[in-house]
Amino acid sequence: MEHGHSLKEFKAYREKMNEKILERGNLQIKRFFNLDTQAYNDGALSRKTKEMMGLVASLVLLRTLQRWLDRRRFHSHTAPAERSRDARRVQEERKTILMGAVRPPCTSASSSL
Repeated sequence: MEHGHSLKEFKAYREKMNEKILERGNLQIKRFFNLDTQAYNDGALSRKTKEMMGLVASLVLLRTLQRWLDRRRFHSHTAPAERSRDARRVQEERKTILMGAVRPPCTSASSSL
């Protein structure tokens, strides 16, 4: 997805991708989605409070990782060809980190496990 898409488009894309993931029938993935769904159910803390705490934790984690990547880039005093290769590697790491930092959505299919 590119920048500038609406929230509605994002939710539709996310739902479509979640359906594709769940169609595969991978038991571990279904269990993980269910665990995530159950963790956010109302209990001692409301769902809204848990969502807010998750958002804050994600932002702190992303900021920490961003600072680490920036320091790594700053201390990379190597030849231009190596810097270019390191920049590509840092960009790939950032993409991987961001993909892993997004929690899977709560879906009706996952809550039935």
